[in-house]
Amino acid sequence: MLKWLTDENVPRPIVQLLRDQGYDVKDVHESGLAGCKDPSVISLARQEGRILVTADKDFSNLLLYPLGSHAGIVVLKMERPTGRGLTALFHLFLDSPALAEVSSALVIVQRGKVRIRKP
Repeated sequence: MLKWLTDENVPRPIVQLLRDQGYDVKDVHESGLAGCKDPSVISLARQEGRILVTADKDFSNLLLYPLGSHAGIVVLKMERPTGRGLTALFHLFLDSPALAEVSSALVIVQRGKVRIRKP
């Protein structure tokens, strides 16, 4: 089963949704990493083999986070992020074929589409 790390900008309903579905979820807030820089967050995800869920577009930079160098990154991309909007985007991802292909990949979820880049 997939293991997840939710970044500090991920709304609580997403964390709860994953837990309700039986996934192993670690939240940045609960781990004491809230406010930490991106390298600390991705380092934890790598060490524990967790897929990072974030609204931070910096994590979509393939030069900084090359495909295959992590367990997977899901970027929820909105112009003006809201908790409700990000949660809706995550539902779009969960209902897409990208869920089965997320391991070691970069998934960008935007309104109406899910893009996946695999190693």
